[in-house]
Amino acid sequence: MDNWRRNTTAEQEALQAKVDAENFYYVILYLMVMIGMFSFIIVAILQERNMLALSNLTQTLEDVFKRIFITYMDNWRRNTTAEQEALQAKVDAENFYYVILYLMVMIGMFSFIIVAILVSTVKSKRQEHSNDPYHEYIVDDWREKYKSQILNLEESKATIHENIGAAGLSP
Repeated sequence: MDNWRRNTTAEQEALQAKVDAENFYYVILYLMVMIGMFSFIIVAILQERNMLALSNLTQTLEDVFKRIFITYMDNWRRNTTAEQEALQAKVDAENFYYVILYLMVMIGMFSFIIVAILVSTVKSKRQEHSNDPYHEYIVDDWREKYKSQILNLEESKATIHENIGAAGLSP
């Protein structure tokens, strides 16, 4: 036994035995539920497919889980009247049409923006070798201006402005 259990009283040992028994019962209950669910899935698989169709187990499991989920969701929503079902079908159809319309508008806007960007890029590439003033400015002037700024650097003068009226500041 563990060292920490040696220094316990008889009441504490009895309580610990009760807790251990309850935990054991919960583990057994959990295992029974898992075995039941697994057997339900196996039975559903065998009912769904013949024994020869079990070669594709992944597809079979997917079909079984899908069928179980759809059956559960249908049973959950089944507590409605015929009028409510008709109204829900109409709302679903209208929402679907609006989704298609929304997607068409979004794709159209996206296409328009992409085409505009492509046209402006092609147009600017065509004008790149023309007498475009912006292009000429970049090609011709920047090296000369840079050289003239470096040559005239010695001639630059600095000016210091002092605020004589500022109070409380000492140099």
